Amino acid sequence: DRGFGGDQVFLCFDENDQFYLCRMRSSGARNALYIQDFLASRKKECVISQTVIHAKTGKKVKILIRLIRGPKDAEGKRIILATNLIEAKQYSRRSLLKLYCFRWTVETMYGRVKNLLKLEAFHAKSVNGVLQEIFANLLVMSLTALVALGAAAEVHLPVGGADLQRVGGARAGDQGRAAVGDRDRHGPAVEHDAGD
Repeated sequence: DRGFGGDQVFLCFDENDQFYLCRMRSSGARNALYIQDFLASRKKECVISQTVIHAKTGKKVKILIRLIRGPKDAEGKRIILATNLIEAKQYSRRSLLKLYCFRWTVETMYGRVKNLLKLEAFHAKSVNGVLQEIFANLLVMSLTALVALGAAAEVHLPVGGADLQRVGGARAGDQGRAAVGDRDRHGPAVEHDAGD
């Protein structure tokens, strides 16, 4: 997403015959000049040619990038997408914006894993211990979603991704993590920070 896109990354996708759809920075000093020009143009979309210096060979390589203007996000920043799906007839602007929105449920899941379950605050010191914590957290999240889905079905609520997140809620994840964390604290196989 916004921190990972760039000409070298796009070139790598192209060289490996992979498609990408990436949100670009649309504000601040670090956004690319071609993004600034695109924003100033007020066009809904355009295809640009970029010359990239290949990281391995040092040779100049041309890549095509399709830029798509989307709506503003919740923070008021314009959504700008970059893709190598160049053919507008085959990949409409609307379908690509919709595709980008689908990934929001994935972003929400990452946010839940990272913040709600405090996944980056590992207690373990070994690779195996960290992997156990990751899988335990994913298990807690999955079980919470299953319980939420079952509860919603019992009271005949229509259930979609956003509904599950509201039904599952933050407290369920915190309570599940606390239960797993309390159990792990007393187990001999997991090493902890001194503050535990």
